[in-house]
Amino acid sequence: MKPAERRRSALQPQRFAAVPGPGRAERPRTSFVVVKQLEVCVLDEPRMVSTLDELAEVLASRIDGGNHFEVASATSTFPMLDVMVHGSYAVVHYFAHEGATGEQANSNVEETPEEVAFPHSALGEKITMPGSVLVDAGTAIACIEQFAQTLARPTLVGWNDL
Repeated sequence: MKPAERRRSALQPQRFAAVPGPGRAERPRTSFVVVKQLEVCVLDEPRMVSTLDELAEVLASRIDGGNHFEVASATSTFPMLDVMVHGSYAVVHYFAHEGATGEQANSNVEETPEEVAFPHSALGEKITMPGSVLVDAGTAIACIEQFAQTLARPTLVGWNDL
């Protein structure tokens, strides 16, 4: 697809396809949304995304059961949503602008492990996060989907300053 065609298709409504995940309700197929053109860094590898199908494909990728996504506009580094996923758990951070300390999504998981190791880079580095900050992976993916439409802090979870 040529760049001009890609820009035009990004402006047209896309059918909202649900991304599978624990605790995720199937969304009505009659809903239409517009996705902003995004750059999604997947374990340090940037990918351009302009449709919900492309976003769903990127978000479904897992390496050893997890992944690390940094999501921002294709034209600006901020605002940015940083999401680490491993199995059914995730951690979600939002950064409004460069230099901001950011915010972390409130946990919505009742029974959590003591800690979870999340993939951090393509070199195999991991970040271990306490169970008290975990969000279920389905909610985290829904936050990315909402961010893709608004480029604003998702409203699906509560937030704490970092």
